[in-house]
Amino acid sequence: MNIAIVGATGNVGRKIIEVLEKKNFPVADLYFVASSKSTGSKLKFKNREIEVENLETFDFSKVEIAFFFSWRKNF
Repeated sequence: MNIAIVGATGNVGRKIIEVLEKKNFPVADLYFVASSKSTGSKLKFKNREIEVENLETFDFSKVEIAFFFSWRKNF
């Protein structure tokens, strides 16, 4: 299964990566997607380093499941 994790570099995104790894979820291709400030950084999944892709240019037609996380601070 092809999966994208949007917000992968944040706390919730990293937790989802950890859960997918621990539960041995069937992942064919995994895409880490984040804002431009995180683009190019790398995160690990099952002993592989995967480069973070830019949210603004990512092609979601490549995935079957996408996890999205948002955070809003109330003032």
